[in-house]
Amino acid sequence: MNETKTETKPVAVGDIFEMSWGYDQTNVNYFQVTRLSKGGFFVREIGCESVKGTQGFMCEHVRPAVGKFCERSQWCGRKTRTNWQNPPEDNNPETFRKPYLFDGNYSFNFGGRYFARRINPTESTYSSWYA
Repeated sequence: MNETKTETKPVAVGDIFEMSWGYDQTNVNYFQVTRLSKGGFFVREIGCESVKGTQGFMCEHVRPAVGKFCERSQWCGRKTRTNWQNPPEDNNPETFRKPYLFDGNYSFNFGGRYFARRINPTESTYSSWYA
């Protein structure tokens, strides 16, 4: 058997990560790598934009709005679930993430519960907001 080993591209500044989560709806968050550090990298949350022609009943496909950083993020910086409504003065926080390889691609997580995967910036993700 002839196995081909593919090399995983290292994480670079500007890379985009996507996190999709929810129960009765599908929430999507995007993150952009802002700087590299020993043992990991820093990310900031960015917005998303609708993919024209994909809108349905309470759903659509979205893609990352590269470089459009969120004013506030419940996922980044010093904010936690209990204090994100009272953010520190830095309204555009970044957060350090340690990467790990999953299925041949880099990922990172938020407290072991929510996982973000690296994607192509033109890739779209299903999003829904069922009532």
